[in-house]
Amino acid sequence: MQKKRGFLLYLIALLMMLSFSVASAQSKTVFTGGWPYTQPPTGHFNVFVNNNLNLGIYYDVMNPPLAIYHWSSGDYEGLLADKFGFDSDNNYSVTLKSGIKWSDGTPLTAQDIVTTFDILYLEGAPE
Repeated sequence: MQKKRGFLLYLIALLMMLSFSVASAQSKTVFTGGWPYTQPPTGHFNVFVNNNLNLGIYYDVMNPPLAIYHWSSGDYEGLLADKFGFDSDNNYSVTLKSGIKWSDGTPLTAQDIVTTFDILYLEGAPE
């Protein structure tokens, strides 16, 4: 009976070592998804939800504005916008520059701009 127990313990130990070696030989899985948006280091770059990293003066690098104002000359320079201003019907019209793409290669559309402004409005951002 003692030999059977010893052999059984030896077999269990051997199987455990084998399972650990197989598990370590497999490639590690990396989670790159969203929820709950707190991955190390704590935070993320999605500025439209909680726990985002404050980009400070570099906010415009991640979310470029349609245009910037140059105080010295009093002129606007379009970053995402090619042309902008009031049309003959007194509507503010913006023409986006061509060739601007998202990081995945899809082109930037007017609907993307409208959705961004809608989200900012819902968050209570200053107008």
